[in-house]
Amino acid sequence: GSEMCIRDSIDKGAIGKPEFLVEKMGVWLPRKPRTNTPLEAPTPFRMDPVKSCGGLYRDAIDHFPHAMATARYLMQDDGINRIYAWSKSAKDRYGQEEKRFVSVTWRYSSGDRYGSWIKMGKFDQPGGFSTTISGTEGSIEVLGEGGGPGISGVKPCPLVLHREGKTEHYRIEEGQDLVWISQVNYYNKAHRNEIHHFVDCLIKGKKPRYSGEDGETDLRLTLTAIKSAIEGKPLDPNLLPDDWTAYSIHE
Repeated sequence: GSEMCIRDSIDKGAIGKPEFLVEKMGVWLPRKPRTNTPLEAPTPFRMDPVKSCGGLYRDAIDHFPHAMATARYLMQDDGINRIYAWSKSAKDRYGQEEKRFVSVTWRYSSGDRYGSWIKMGKFDQPGGFSTTISGTEGSIEVLGEGGGPGISGVKPCPLVLHREGKTEHYRIEEGQDLVWISQVNYYNKAHRNEIHHFVDCLIKGKKPRYSGEDGETDLRLTLTAIKSAIEGKPLDPNLLPDDWTAYSIHE
């Protein structure tokens, strides 16, 4: 997918040493109106405070592990040792009260790299997920899930490289995304690639590109961000108590 192309470019020195990463979450535009199926009634598990494990931060527990996985992967697997998150009150599409991240910042374990995640406004560009990685010799912009025109209708380029005073645009021809109005194919192509890779690892006895340990790390980072938002201060994910949960008050 697009993130793998970017990681390859970064490893080859396209932007020099990566120093700062910014992730944005804009408006997602579905190809068809969203409806609640019988399996979702009255609310799906991801919207349940306990079953989702997110408490009031159900949106964060759903999306933020992916953001942390991307943040570590595009910074060449650098760890994260400091997180500070801000949130606001909102209502989900079922009318339930919840908390949503507005902004999250973090410091990488190397000590000289930093990152941030920002919830974009309704009219901001681009739509969906997008990431910018800045380095000592240039920067790269890449679209993720749902990355597309947003409400404005202006179609952004999936991959943009800024280097040595020049800007280069690249497109990834993967067909149309079945779920989102997007410039990248997430639900069809990315999921298919993921399944093929996993099966290939099982057959050949290889370690998956994204392991169970990676998943545990990104969940720990997400829970630390939630705890930071609740307490209003930066936290070290390595000091998060193993028994801490975001949903305990709902049990």
